Amino acid sequence: MLFYQHLREFVVILSIAFQSGSFQFFVMDREFEWIKTALSRDKTKTQSGLAAALGIDKSSVSRLLSGGRRLKFAEARLAAAYLGIEPPMAFVEGGEDFAYPETPRFAGQKLAPIFRAETASDGFWRLDRRSVVERKPVGPQLCRAPSVFGLYAPDDAMAPRFKAGEIAWINPMRPAAPGDDALLLSAIKAEALETVLLCELTSVSPERLASRQHSQDKDRNFTCDDWRALYVYPRA
Repeated sequence: MLFYQHLREFVVILSIAFQSGSFQFFVMDREFEWIKTALSRDKTKTQSGLAAALGIDKSSVSRLLSGGRRLKFAEARLAAAYLGIEPPMAFVEGGEDFAYPETPRFAGQKLAPIFRAETASDGFWRLDRRSVVERKPVGPQLCRAPSVFGLYAPDDAMAPRFKAGEIAWINPMRPAAPGDDALLLSAIKAEALETVLLCELTSVSPERLASRQHSQDKDRNFTCDDWRALYVYPRA
């Protein structure tokens, strides 16, 4: 009897929540809270940059973050790519709204964003994930990585494996292991651009990452506190 009494109380509370709209506010809060958290943690990510990534104006982003606008499934994916994080599972398992406007080549295939990188004077690349250059279909292996993205190699530092102009596909949620191709990502950013290095990861220790580019004859060492090694998929 006690169980049914609590059940009736729960139903009454849930009914009141629906009628008052508080349940809807709770759901909407969960929709955008992860974006607000990511923006607060990374000061190089801005509402203006998010607006550009989503293809909307800044006022729409403000309404989105205040609960005045619903977040679409496709927008959640674009926001996650811009912020460099995984979208919540509810958006990963979204549905038709989550699909990109372009048509994949076959069932189960998705379209992933490709960003631009440029070679800087220090030999590193500067990656700009604030706006998408284009989207391309990816195969079944990459479909299993919700935040996979590509970049165009701006030079031949990793030739012949990745020549200038070829796409390297990266899984930002999968750490690279020794022997993998990797995208080293610096924790230090310059004007919202990310400093990266496409390389082969040769060794990993708790303190250091060692890597090599095919255009060089020796390893380069990086501290684990300042760099992350993201997994790069082998060329098909």
